[in-house]
Amino acid sequence: MQVSFFARRYLISNILINAPSMSTRGAKKRRVETSGDKASTVASCIMNNLEKTKDLAYKKWQENYVKGVPVRGNKMKAIREAIASSAAADLKVEEGLIAAQELLESKYGDDKLAAIVMLSEYVLCEGGNRKKPRKDLDKEMFLSKMEKMYEGTRINDWSTADWFSLKVLGPFVVDLPDAKRAKFAKRLLQWSHAPVKASTIWKRRAGHVSFVMHITPHHKQTRGDDLFYDGFIADVLKACETVILACPFDRFTNTGAGWVLRNCYLADTNRTRELLTKLAPNMTPEGLKYALEKCKDKAFKNKLTKLQKKD
Repeated sequence: MQVSFFARRYLISNILINAPSMSTRGAKKRRVETSGDKASTVASCIMNNLEKTKDLAYKKWQENYVKGVPVRGNKMKAIREAIASSAAADLKVEEGLIAAQELLESKYGDDKLAAIVMLSEYVLCEGGNRKKPRKDLDKEMFLSKMEKMYEGTRINDWSTADWFSLKVLGPFVVDLPDAKRAKFAKRLLQWSHAPVKASTIWKRRAGHVSFVMHITPHHKQTRGDDLFYDGFIADVLKACETVILACPFDRFTNTGAGWVLRNCYLADTNRTRELLTKLAPNMTPEGLKYALEKCKDKAFKNKLTKLQKKD
């Protein structure tokens, strides 16, 4: 079938009018690249700053303390200054998340700690002001992004894992409005119940360690069930039970759960004693020692020690 000259002309005109222009497509691409580039520039600037301020004596001490994790050699003050002297305060939420991810992907422990400070003070808060929580933060998106941070080797040692839990995850949930706090606390606790083959030890540990500072009453601060929801302490105990039974005798599973159980002992002594009696045969001496640190009952301590399996 032949198409008339005018019909062809009409069809071509329609295609040209409705098709996005090269300049429009290019502009969209440039906007995406600019957002990512800005975040990468900030991450690179922070790492360069940390390389300039490294303390070799502190590097030696830190690498001896957290074995297997190389560091440049920066204390927290230098890390905060490295971030403050970059353009971190100008980043939007999405850009801050990209920058933090790039820092976490570094092999150096102090770069990873810089990522944690970025998330805690520049993504959850505005411009590094910890007293000014970011109001426009999408809470669902943030927790989902934090879960993905455990993929690969971004969080792959106990120091980075616990800093992440104590400075990012725990405060994120605690600072939520009452109406949302219980929901997100339950979601985070579920990380402890993740299948061993489908998660990392550090993600499972974060599920309960994130709450370690918010279990027992402290001065006038509300904690435990009163802060989160009725049954919170019971759920924390269940999380600790799950991880220990899933990976008995694993060192970092035991120290993480033991640390949390230490505070649960003060919050709900009877239920914690019952659980420890059940778990003792599957715990390392180190983990059990952590859990019983606040216990003054020597007879009970001796009883649990005898329950432990001998090599």
